[in-house]
Amino acid sequence: MRKLLPGLALAALAIASVVRADPPPDRTVRYQIRRNGDPIGTHQVVFERHGERFTVHHRIDIRVTVLSLEAYSYQMDSRETWQGDRLLGLTTSTDRNGDALRVLGRASGDVLRLRGPEGARELPANAVPSSPQHWVFDQPRPVMFEAEDARVLAVRVSAPTTESLTLGGRAVPCRRVTVSGDLDATLWYGPSGILVRKRLTAPDGSTILTVLQ
Repeated sequence: MRKLLPGLALAALAIASVVRADPPPDRTVRYQIRRNGDPIGTHQVVFERHGERFTVHHRIDIRVTVLSLEAYSYQMDSRETWQGDRLLGLTTSTDRNGDALRVLGRASGDVLRLRGPEGARELPANAVPSSPQHWVFDQPRPVMFEAEDARVLAVRVSAPTTESLTLGGRAVPCRRVTVSGDLDATLWYGPSGILVRKRLTAPDGSTILTVLQ
């Protein structure tokens, strides 16, 4: 189970390699998280526009049981503030199986200043959290970090390809992106740009699937 812990967090948060410049409309989207086909949690994302800025609020709740006993739990509450394609601020509180984690981030000049469990660090201004903004990609992002602990990720992101998924009983053309390196994931984005599905292989070999509800 210990090998599963990073995989579940990454499954809930996945990747934000590139970001669209225009903000998404106000809306709330909800996802179910499954491990090897079994439901284990939920991920809610709320978008709110405030003039030229917008916020993205992530709430994640994951619980894994073995023989009716809770073997693992993960809860995250994260708020991001954006202007265009730049992250202006980040506040994240996480309870990872009883361990409390907190990350604070703020843009300053040409850097993004982060403070996490291992102290302060500075990243390039265009760095983004690994949590997907849940809308269509436009341009590559060279630096990404984990929202839960500010850990920098080394990943490679493929160019998007088109693939049809069955959504609501009909075939829908989606943009598919694959990620390798510190993440092993595939993400699908619908015509509106919202993330509709992502699949990740956890370190213990299990498959984590997040599906739009």
